[in-house]
Amino acid sequence: MKETFFLILISLFPCSMLKGQIPVSDNLYNRVSVKGCYGFIADVKNRNHLLINSHNTPFEISFRQSLSTKYSWQSLLPGTEKGISLKYIDLKNPEYLGNVWALTPFINASVIEKKTWKLSFNASMGIVYASKIYHRTENYRNTIFGSHLNAAIGFGMEYCFYLFDPVMIYTGIDFFHYSNGETTLPNDGMNTGSFFISTGYQFNQRVITVTAENQKFRRRVHMSIIPVIGWKDVSPVKSRKYLNAALSAEYSYTLTRILNIGAGIAFFFDGSMKQLYLNDIEEGEDVDNSYRQVKAGLYILNDINFYPVMIHIETGYYLVEDRIKDRSRVFNRIGLRYFIHDRYFINITHKSHFFFKGDNLEWGVGYIIR
Repeated sequence: MKETFFLILISLFPCSMLKGQIPVSDNLYNRVSVKGCYGFIADVKNRNHLLINSHNTPFEISFRQSLSTKYSWQSLLPGTEKGISLKYIDLKNPEYLGNVWALTPFINASVIEKKTWKLSFNASMGIVYASKIYHRTENYRNTIFGSHLNAAIGFGMEYCFYLFDPVMIYTGIDFFHYSNGETTLPNDGMNTGSFFISTGYQFNQRVITVTAENQKFRRRVHMSIIPVIGWKDVSPVKSRKYLNAALSAEYSYTLTRILNIGAGIAFFFDGSMKQLYLNDIEEGEDVDNSYRQVKAGLYILNDINFYPVMIHIETGYYLVEDRIKDRSRVFNRIGLRYFIHDRYFINITHKSHFFFKGDNLEWGVGYIIR
C-alpha cells in the first residue's frame, strides 16, 4: 500500500500553480555544444555486475534552438529550448557489453533565469543502438540488451553559465533508462546516471516582438480516446512476438498552463497470456483459474504540457486479479504525445509493472472528443 501511495504522489508531480507573464520580446538563437560525462551503470537486478568493470565516460554532441513564445505554457517558462543530441557510451567491456549510441530529441525547460546563469530541467526520449546483445551461446552473460534497437528515456538538471558572448558553459546531472520494453528477451535494461560538463557556442541570434496570440490561459476539460498496439516476448525465450493492444478513455483538466491532471479507464489485450499459462503448467504451478487475455484498469494521469509535445505519466490499477507470478496489479505508463492537430496526437508510451518493470512499448494515436 505504501508503494502504491508513493507512485500516486510521483504521478502528480510537479503540480505547480505558478502564473506566468507574457514577455514583450523573444531572444531567439541556435546553439551547438559538446559534452563530457562521468557516470555509472546501475545494475538494478544484480545480474550483470560482473560485466560492469568501471565507471563510464559518455561523450555527447547536441544542437538546440530557443522557442518563440507562441503558446500559453511558454509565458510560465520563457527561454525554453528544443534540440537533439547524439551520445556515445563506451561500456568498458568490449567483449560482452560493447558500446551504445543514443539519438534523443529533448526539451529544455527554463526554471530560473538570471543575467549570467540559468537553471533548466530537461526531458528526452529517443532510440538507442547497442552493439553487443544477448546470444544464447556467444554472449549469454549479457542480459541487459536482447535487441540492438532500444528506447531511451532521460531526465536531468542543467546549469548554464554565460562566460562571454557567444560562449557558455553547462554543468549538471542526468539519468537515462534504456530498454526495448520486453519486445525481445532478455531485457534487464540499463540505467545510467552521470555528472557532466559542456561548452556551447551560440549563433544566429535575433530579437523579435511577441504577439498575444494563443497566450491567454484557459481552463479546459478534455475527453480523449487512445487506441495503441505493441508486441512483446515472454520467458523462456520462444523467438516469437505476442500482440498487445489497449483502448483508453481519458478525462483531463488543465490545472495550470503547464499541467493537466485527470483519470481514465483502459482495456488491455495481452496475447502472451496463453503462453504464460502453458509455462506455469510446465513448471507444475496450480493453474485452476485461467489467465485473462483481456483486462481492465483505472488510472490517474499527469500531462506536463510543452505543446505541441506533452510528457504523459500515469499510474493505474487492474480491476481484476492477475495470477501471473512476478507481476503487480499496479501498472505505469510514461511517454510522449505529439500533437499533429488540435484534436489528434501521436502516442508513444512505455508500459510497465510496479515498479517500472518493463511490460511493452505502445504505439498509437489519440483523438480529443472535446
